[in-house]
Amino acid sequence: MTQYGAPGGGSWQFNAPPGWPPPEPGWAPPPNWQPEPSWPPAPANWLFWIPVGYAPAVPPPESRSTRARVVLGGKILAGVLTLAATVAGAWITLVDRPEPYTIDHWKVAANATCERDFGNVQLPLYAATLQVGRRGLAARRPAEPHHDGGRPIDGSARLGLPCHER
Repeated sequence: MTQYGAPGGGSWQFNAPPGWPPPEPGWAPPPNWQPEPSWPPAPANWLFWIPVGYAPAVPPPESRSTRARVVLGGKILAGVLTLAATVAGAWITLVDRPEPYTIDHWKVAANATCERDFGNVQLPLYAATLQVGRRGLAARRPAEPHHDGGRPIDGSARLGLPCHER
């Protein structure tokens, strides 16, 4: 049977469990007092008496709301998934990394680049340069004069010279 009487010595105040009405200041249960049957039972190991001036005890975690439990579960799940992703990423990074490059690796790569045959690249470039040059020269050539009834249609016609005298 639970004892509701105040402990001996010192100033104590009654600490009502969750779901019980708060007592009036200075209230102490009379001898053989029992809580109302409609009140919920006190949590296990509940401290009914606390020193005067201390705040009443916080309800135990079992009285948390369902929403609070879901939020806490979501946070725990997110933490576990983050930890798993971090561990997996670190493991993949360590397992799949290539061998470190050495001076010998760099020498082989540099020599392979220098020994490549760029002849196939240079020939089309050279041919394209020639074609561009030819087109440029063709654009600069003067057009051949056209004849119209024996008189050229160019600058010499303005001079009044016949075609054969030019």
